Amino acid sequence: MSLSRLGNIPLGERCAVISISSPGNIPYVDFPTHTLQLTFSDLENPGKFGSILDRLMMALGNGPAGRFGEAYWRYQSEVKQAVVPFRRCHAVSIYHFVASLPASIETLYIHCDFGKSRSPAVAFALQRLFGCQLVFKEQNIAPNTFVTGVFAEVQARLGWAIHQ
Repeated sequence: MSLSRLGNIPLGERCAVISISSPGNIPYVDFPTHTLQLTFSDLENPGKFGSILDRLMMALGNGPAGRFGEAYWRYQSEVKQAVVPFRRCHAVSIYHFVASLPASIETLYIHCDFGKSRSPAVAFALQRLFGCQLVFKEQNIAPNTFVTGVFAEVQARLGWAIHQ
């Protein structure tokens, strides 16, 4: 769903939000207690964008060098117009956020700037993992294949069970 559409919905105690914003953009919404805020760019092929330093940071992977890369990406998330790809840590954060939601939560809203690419990709990944029922508020969605691919990679690597 788009940020503008989410801003028109009264968010009560029985809902949670995954808020996805672009680098440098902070959504001005009165979010409920159960909110996960993430920042990453809407990129289908992040290897084609960004500076040489960005490409190096994407290639660092896990371990000590990966922690340096994560610090770099946290900084880049605050810079307007920066290129910040969806990363494994985003998938893990989303998974743990949803898995730890209390039973009282009835609705999970997932939004990005326009509600057409990043948020639908996260919704499809969560449906695969948790069996969530999906309702899309935007037309002509095109889930970001890079985001769904990273989710699938992390799911396989960490052995997350897929909902049947």
